[in-house]
Amino acid sequence: MSIVKINAITVPPDKQERFEERFRGRAGAVEKTEGFEWFELLRPLEGTDQYLVYTRWSSEEAYRSWQSGQDFDHTDGVHRRMSRHRQHSDDRRRQVLVPLH
Repeated sequence: MSIVKINAITVPPDKQERFEERFRGRAGAVEKTEGFEWFELLRPLEGTDQYLVYTRWSSEEAYRSWQSGQDFDHTDGVHRRMSRHRQHSDDRRRQVLVPLH
């Protein structure tokens, strides 16, 4: 059963374009990770400067393996430099009840 991880990252308006460029530049890097299923970067439209980073994994173990690896360290460092502050990941588990495929 898949698991979903959502991180909320606050990015000041003057850094948002660069933040999005960084994500585009890393496109495909996480997709090669065993257990990775899906990724979306959700841009704030109004009333907030918080981006949501949505990832779906085949298991908690697959996510933890990626999180403890070198690719996560690089990505997390980019996020920290670009954002005002990094909020903690919400590690409460949620189950995908209706898969899209």
